[in-house]
Amino acid sequence: MNDAPAVVARGLWKRYAFAGPATIARKVWDLIRPNRRPEPDSFWALRDVSFEVRPGECLGIIGDNGAGKTTLLRILCGVTRQTRGTVATVGRIIPLIELGAGFHPELTGRENVFLNAILLGMTRREAAAQFDRIVEFSGLHEFIDMPVKRYSSGMYARLGFSVAAFFDPEVLLIDEVLSVGDLAFANRAYRHMAKVARSAAVVFVSHNLGAVTSICTRALWLRAGAVQQVGDPDQIVRAYVDATMQGVARDGERPGAVLDLRDPEFDVRRVELLDRSGAPSGAFQSGDDIRVAIAYWSARGRHAFFQVLIRSPVTNTSVSTASMLVDGEPVWLDAGEGSIECVFKTLPLQPGAYVVGVTVFPETGYLGLLGKGYQVARFTVSLPGDEERGGFRDYYNLLGTLGPVRAAYEWKRPEPPSRAG
Repeated sequence: MNDAPAVVARGLWKRYAFAGPATIARKVWDLIRPNRRPEPDSFWALRDVSFEVRPGECLGIIGDNGAGKTTLLRILCGVTRQTRGTVATVGRIIPLIELGAGFHPELTGRENVFLNAILLGMTRREAAAQFDRIVEFSGLHEFIDMPVKRYSSGMYARLGFSVAAFFDPEVLLIDEVLSVGDLAFANRAYRHMAKVARSAAVVFVSHNLGAVTSICTRALWLRAGAVQQVGDPDQIVRAYVDATMQGVARDGERPGAVLDLRDPEFDVRRVELLDRSGAPSGAFQSGDDIRVAIAYWSARGRHAFFQVLIRSPVTNTSVSTASMLVDGEPVWLDAGEGSIECVFKTLPLQPGAYVVGVTVFPETGYLGLLGKGYQVARFTVSLPGDEERGGFRDYYNLLGTLGPVRAAYEWKRPEPPSRAG
């Protein structure tokens, strides 16, 4: 393997100016009211970013929306020019940033394959030699002679990726381009990317933290345009998730604390995650049983509904739910301290970080909320067995949890009295 870096970025800064009538209006307003605090007429999208990527390395770039990730890729591929700093790359660069950006809507898929291939630097003879493989990879045989203006966004992306896939680049730049593709195509695409990454220098921007930890050799965390941390992907992703959770806490969800408790006669004291053996754990494998143990206190006997919600702290989307409200059967709570468990059976979560929330409702349901005892517990999920980094065993290891996961669950609770209270 060549030890010389294929990508070198040194002290990159990028400033964008606010232009147009709005900026003029602000300047006029500043003249009229000189004591008014002036608003900025520009902002820095990147602030002193430096890194190197060698052939055979994959650098994952993570961060919130607006952190500067796409701006950085645009500078690396020459679409955008930096305000300060230097960029040096070696060899052919293939940017997978806006797939199909060069497609003409009135031309057919066949015609656009040749057009896009030439725009990417391939000769017509090379494009003709690769044409059948490109179409086979895209899976668009029956639509290849249809104008691309009739393609769906997923078909558009599939054809664009397929054209770019059959190059042999020294540098590959990827910006979350497969989110619109179906799972089968994304699986093929990720496997192809893994093959290219064995010899090329890859810069991979993604919100899919499971994919970053699975395929990248290093990770770089951007925040507000500046490098927050760079290093081992597992450590960087963990630090990013922890910081995200702290941000959630600032918005009102304090991990491990009861929130918005409206009934002084009821309290959720603790939420703990247990493995199959009953031992506390914050790390599980996909397909494990996950036991959510809830400790509570009640001043009097009552009926109540419990609800356990698993969600992604990064996307803030619900992943799996167990709800007595849906089951239509409340639980009886004796006065004093007690506990109840919710066991998710063989929960097929993708690799990544998750949080658990617990909400308690009265017997009447959502109306007349008695507690809203809500706590947060964190855990991570990995795949069973040792996965070779960059191996891409299958898309299950890469795509992350794309939506709600249906899983069987069981409430372990005390038997209700014959008729108490």
